[in-house]
Amino acid sequence: MKKLNIPLVLGLGIGGMVGLVGIHFLHGYQVNKNADFLKARAQTAADAGDTDEQIRLLSRYVRHRKDDLATLKALLKIMREHLKEQLTSGDDIDRRMAGTLSQAVEKAVRDNPEDQELRQEAYKVEIFFGDLTGAMANLSELNSMGALSAEDRIAYARLKFATAERKEAINDVAAMVGYDLINSTFDETKATAPNEIDAYALFAAFYNAEHARTVDDLTITRSVADQCVKMNPENPRAYISRAMLLVTRVKTDEAKQQAEEDMQKALSLAPDDELVLIAAANHAITTRNFPQASELLSHAIEKHPDSVTLYQLRSDLSRNQENLPEALEWIVEGLKHSPRNSALTARRADLEIDLKQLEEAKQTVRRLDERGFDPLRLELLHARIEMAENHGQQAIRRLERMRPLVRAGTSTEARLKDYLITLYKQNNMGDKLVGLVEVNEDNPQSLFNQADLFVRQGRYDDAIELYKKLLTEHESELKTEGKEQIVRQMFAAAIARERNRPATDRNWKLVDDLAKMMSERLNLKDYEREQFAIDLLLQKDQTSDALRLAERSLTKYPNVMAFPLKVAELTNDAEQADRVLNSVEAKFGDTVGLRRTRAARILRDRP
Repeated sequence: MKKLNIPLVLGLGIGGMVGLVGIHFLHGYQVNKNADFLKARAQTAADAGDTDEQIRLLSRYVRHRKDDLATLKALLKIMREHLKEQLTSGDDIDRRMAGTLSQAVEKAVRDNPEDQELRQEAYKVEIFFGDLTGAMANLSELNSMGALSAEDRIAYARLKFATAERKEAINDVAAMVGYDLINSTFDETKATAPNEIDAYALFAAFYNAEHARTVDDLTITRSVADQCVKMNPENPRAYISRAMLLVTRVKTDEAKQQAEEDMQKALSLAPDDELVLIAAANHAITTRNFPQASELLSHAIEKHPDSVTLYQLRSDLSRNQENLPEALEWIVEGLKHSPRNSALTARRADLEIDLKQLEEAKQTVRRLDERGFDPLRLELLHARIEMAENHGQQAIRRLERMRPLVRAGTSTEARLKDYLITLYKQNNMGDKLVGLVEVNEDNPQSLFNQADLFVRQGRYDDAIELYKKLLTEHESELKTEGKEQIVRQMFAAAIARERNRPATDRNWKLVDDLAKMMSERLNLKDYEREQFAIDLLLQKDQTSDALRLAERSLTKYPNVMAFPLKVAELTNDAEQADRVLNSVEAKFGDTVGLRRTRAARILRDRP
């Protein structure tokens, strides 16, 4: 038996071990090299604006470099902001990315519980996904670490207020802006975050919500907005915040003037800033300064051609100017820059329905369905198409089925209620309006719906008061067509009120005033004014006066057929009626109006 060659075996063993070690180090070198390459490629993608590719490459990188916590934090933030941008702009949200982000941030915090930046990112992700309990837990941990930033404190206060810790939330935000709740004064030296614009807006909102039942003025709210501007004179957001408050809440002439000055100041501080331009354009549309809005949006789109919001606003402007074809064109233009944007696509469907392009609308809705668009909003679009096709009962059934599924207080609920109100009115289902119409003092459509319900219930005084409120407090928000409709509705309500009173108690002053207003607003021709006056006399049951006016008008306007027909309708003299109708036939021929009046006279004069 041969002896074992010990030196050879040892040599092979040692050589193998050296080879394995070499392979290990070579693999590590290759992994590190690949990881560095991935990170470099991710930066290239970021520079090119390709966020999806950047996220994909960084995700691969952190799998190789598990110890690179800084890059992991950056990746989590990029993913959250990307999902948020998708949500706010109306793009289809990447559900797979959302699930990955939720799991990744939970694991990162579990593995690094003392890392403050990770906890800050975690609570923001949890708020984004609606996990308020988890967000509160992470903010509480940050608070115990003494690591709350001003942004964190604002988020913490919001969550406290939302979870019934209102008093503590108000105290926290009051301290940030330096407001003494006992003396109702500001002490700038005690403000812990005097430059946080959101803190001022949040405090004003909290205060209004907490004291809505006991305080009926905006003195403190206005003082908070003024203090925000005082402490941040070079921040355009401070002026925008105050302008929005003045326009939406204060509404006096002085407030409107101040709001205009604030918007101009914000524009002077940041003339090309997208958010400033959006706010200024929104303000111009709200105040119906359409030329200024058009100028602002043209400049904004030139500076920010990929902003979805700007195309939506430009479309809104055209819609407010009652130019629906142009409104649709702007949405189509926006879709060229963001072809899969669901918000723009849904807006396109709405406009196609408005323009009676129903086949195109159905195709647009089908595309939304294929993308997994919000099913409740899809149902609303289907209901709108059914309404446009005069399938009212079908639309009612659809909307009533989905109503229990819609979350209260959302824009979807508001639209659903508007559609149901319209359909119930059209289909004589007024009993179903009770409980559906809710009064929102700041919403003209809500006030109009409530006034209409009052009329149906015979509460004419209440209806008239709401119509007056619309014409005074909301005049700037109404289109010309809307104002005319309100005047007509109030006119009808005023007539109905008087007709429901005993004849001795009737007072036609409001009716006469409204009649004069309507006559002026409608730019009636002379003979049309006479017709209007005759109809008004008939509404007042003053038939003899109406007949005399019709006879005078017949002489003044012999070529207007309405007057002889009215005389024939009102006179008690059958022979006179017959003579007048024969003269109408000789002069105007055999018309539908003539036949209708002659038939009515035959029935009336029948023994």
